[in-house]
Amino acid sequence: MMSNLNLPEEIYDVIFAYLSLGDVLNCLQVCKKWYYILERGNSELWQYHSGKTVPCEALGSEILSSLSSHKSKLKAFKYAWNPNDCAFHNYIKSNGLTLLRYPEDILHSRYPIADYRRALCYRCLRDCARGKLGFEAGRHPWEITWEGSLGFQAIVGVPTKDDSNSNPDYLFGPRGESWGWDLARNRLIQNGLVQKHHSGAAVFYPQSPKWEKSPCGPNYQMLPTYQIGDRIRVILDLEENTLAFEINNKFLGVAFRGLPKKRLFPAVYGMQGLEASQKHGVDAIPAVSMVYLGAHFNALCSTSESSSSGSRSSSNSGSSSKFDSDDFQSEDQGATATTKAPAPVQQLTSKGVAFQNKRTPTGVPAASTRPMATKTRNLGHTTSIVTCTAAK
Repeated sequence: MMSNLNLPEEIYDVIFAYLSLGDVLNCLQVCKKWYYILERGNSELWQYHSGKTVPCEALGSEILSSLSSHKSKLKAFKYAWNPNDCAFHNYIKSNGLTLLRYPEDILHSRYPIADYRRALCYRCLRDCARGKLGFEAGRHPWEITWEGSLGFQAIVGVPTKDDSNSNPDYLFGPRGESWGWDLARNRLIQNGLVQKHHSGAAVFYPQSPKWEKSPCGPNYQMLPTYQIGDRIRVILDLEENTLAFEINNKFLGVAFRGLPKKRLFPAVYGMQGLEASQKHGVDAIPAVSMVYLGAHFNALCSTSESSSSGSRSSSNSGSSSKFDSDDFQSEDQGATATTKAPAPVQQLTSKGVAFQNKRTPTGVPAASTRPMATKTRNLGHTTSIVTCTAAK
C-alpha cells in the first residue's frame, strides 16, 4: 500500500493534490503518517487548494489575518456567508466573507417601488445572511466583525434552516427557532422574542451592561457592549448544547443553554431604522464579515441534506458519529448538483514539481460525491477548540 511507502512529504503533496477535498478527508483516516502529512496546514497541498479556491482579495485582507495557515483560510472560506441564503437586497463581497447591501440606485433599478416610499423602505430594510454550513455536533467558534452603525437591531446568533429569508421577518423571527444576541440593546433574543426574567424585566447580556446619562433628560441609557471594530467570537458548543460569546477575547458567559439537537447555522440580522439612517447617513449601512475559526474534522457530523435534484444525502442524518463526506463542501441550498473538481495542472521548474494555480470563479468549488466510510477513528485535538474552553 502507498501508506507504507517511505516517500518524501513533498511527493505526497503532489499525489494528494489530484484528489478532491472530500477524498483528502478520507485519507486523513487511513494511517497516522497520512494524518500527520495532511495536518500540515501550510504545506504545498493546502497552499494549492487555498490559492485555487479562496479569492485573492480574501487571502490578502485583514479579515483572515488571525488565521496562520492556508488550510484554516480555506476552511474559513468554505464556512462563510451563503450568497444564496441572504436577503434579496444583500450580496456577498468579492472576498466571499463580507455581507453588504446593494446601493440604493441599483436596488431600486432591480426592484422598482413607488418614489414616495423609496427612502423609507431603503432605510428600514432588514439585512441578514446565513452561513453555508450548519452544525449538529462538536464545538464551533467563529468571529463576526460588524462595521457600520448597529442601528435599531443587530443580532448575531444561530437559527435553524426553518427560518426563511423570503419574508420581512426572515432570520430570528417568530416563525422558526433561533437564538441570538442583540448587540444594539444588549438583549437575548429567542424565536423572535426578547428573553425576560420571571418578573417581566428583560434579560441583559452581559449581565452588567454600562450605562450613561441620557442627553435628553435625567434618565440613563444603556451603552452597547460591542463597539465598532471589536471582534465578536461566537462559541457554539453542541456537546454541552450551549451558546456563548466573547468580545476581544473577553468571555461574556453562557447566553443560552439546552439548545435542541438540530442543525444550526451561523447568521446575522440587522435593521438600521430611520433614526440610524438620519444620524449616520451612508455609514449606517453595515458590512458584516464572518471568519470560521474551525473545529477538527471529527467534530463534524453529517451535514448533507437530501435533494430532489441529485444532491448527496446523509446516510444517517440523526447520528452524530458520522462525518460529512466532504468537510469543506458547500451546503448551498441553491446548488442542485455537485461535480468532481479537476486535477491540478503541474509545471516542471528548477526546484521540481510546482503547481500552476488555475483559479475558478469566485464561489465554492464542486467536490466529490462519493460517500466516505461510516467507521471512523477519533483523531480529535484540542488546539482548534481552545477558544471554547479556555475562557472562564
